[in-house]
Amino acid sequence: EAFFRPNLDNHGSFYTDWTTEDEIYWKENYRIWMKALKDFAGKGGVVGTGEDAGFIYRIYGFGYLRELELQQEAGFHPLQVIKHATLNGAAILGRESELGRVRAGWLADLVVVNSNPLQNFKALYPHNGGIEWTIKDGIPYSVSALKAEITRMVSSARNGK
Repeated sequence: EAFFRPNLDNHGSFYTDWTTEDEIYWKENYRIWMKALKDFAGKGGVVGTGEDAGFIYRIYGFGYLRELELQQEAGFHPLQVIKHATLNGAAILGRESELGRVRAGWLADLVVVNSNPLQNFKALYPHNGGIEWTIKDGIPYSVSALKAEITRMVSSARNGK
């Protein structure tokens, strides 16, 4: 819990002295990486998605959503990005015969949102409505109920119960 309290030792302290030149260099690197990713896919490479665990200014899991946006920025159509996150991910794991598609008899974990993420991946972020339901192993879970349960668990832990 102490890690998540605002503190320059934990949050962003190694970027506080960036200059404009540093930022320009970083943006140029992104442009190069995005072109390389498109070229890789264009030559038949299998592009997937995935993130490192929490990173500067990001809570665990939200870097994944940003990756979807960055793949679109790199020039992939939103449907291609969804394929990277589903079918291609299964192929990379060698499990494309059981994962990555919604089909009878296949393993499927799903999320349900109240808008179309193909029109705007930001629809997946909590401040834009986010995910309303998640389905894991065929069991639907209400995100609002999960949030309430997590709030209760954290409160109990803080109070030593």
